[in-house]
Amino acid sequence: MAEILIGTSGYSYHEWVGPVYPEGTKQKDYLSCYAGLFPTVELNFSYYAMPKAQNLAKMLEDGEENITFAIKAHKSLTHEVKAGQWEGEAETYLVHHES
Repeated sequence: MAEILIGTSGYSYHEWVGPVYPEGTKQKDYLSCYAGLFPTVELNFSYYAMPKAQNLAKMLEDGEENITFAIKAHKSLTHEVKAGQWEGEAETYLVHHES
């Protein structure tokens, strides 16, 4: 049977302190608080800039491995695709994350 995970698009919103995160929550603690509420989150920043491996590793640590990340593909693979170039862009993305 398939598993359905419910989450939001992003987690790092100052406006959530109070209504979602406890009052006084520091930005560095947003992800750990989020991981206590939802099992998954979509990462949007990866659409605009390729994520760095060390940043993703830190997010895994901050989420205490209790969260599944859905990483949005970079715009070069979805909205700014150039004929005959998407393969190279995809390879760049994969190589970037394997390092």
